[in-house]
Amino acid sequence: KDLAGLLVSRGIEPERVFSLELVDPNRLLGLAAGFLSGLGQVLSQALLLILIVAFFLAERGIRDHTFQPGGTAARVARDVRQYLIITALTGLGFAVVVYVLMLAVGTDLALVWAVLAFIMNYVPNVGIILSVVPPVILTLLELGWQRALVVLAGFLVLNFLVDNLIKPRYMQSGLDVPPLVGLLSLVVWAYLLGPIGAILALPLTIALRRVLQDADLAVPGLGLEPPA
Repeated sequence: KDLAGLLVSRGIEPERVFSLELVDPNRLLGLAAGFLSGLGQVLSQALLLILIVAFFLAERGIRDHTFQPGGTAARVARDVRQYLIITALTGLGFAVVVYVLMLAVGTDLALVWAVLAFIMNYVPNVGIILSVVPPVILTLLELGWQRALVVLAGFLVLNFLVDNLIKPRYMQSGLDVPPLVGLLSLVVWAYLLGPIGAILALPLTIALRRVLQDADLAVPGLGLEPPA
């Protein structure tokens, strides 16, 4: 009853929400329990991955001074750091625009959707598209399909600008991952590590590519360009 009263006070018809099963408490509790139960497994998988990469780099370091300045580890750190900085800056700008858009349209929880857009900006190819679903549904329920369409169009335009104009302009050639490779990396890392893998898909792929590029010095024929 309290939830129904809250929805009515916000101008939302409870019957429409419950009929779509969008706000089912049992379902939300089940999702939360599933997330918490899988969190330990995700963290253990991430730790295992870090240990594998660390041992691999350590083994190479014995032979070719990987951990010296300018070595493989330094180049991996440089590439990943630059990618994270560029993605954070573009994500921050995207989040600010989303916040302004939500305020202009009148959608509730504008700050929440802005933070979600910032986080999902790290998910390659589909992150920004996925971040539009909750605010569009809320706008549709609260304000009607016209304003929901405005929100959807705004996100699509922003997604095009960020992924096709802004990011490629500031990414170096060594950090520019083709869309197909980005999508495949998303699938693989999300399968291995879960939601964390989806967010870290491109940084992990960039790091792995740098390691393989440097390994090409000792193992000819990998078909990778030599390191910069």
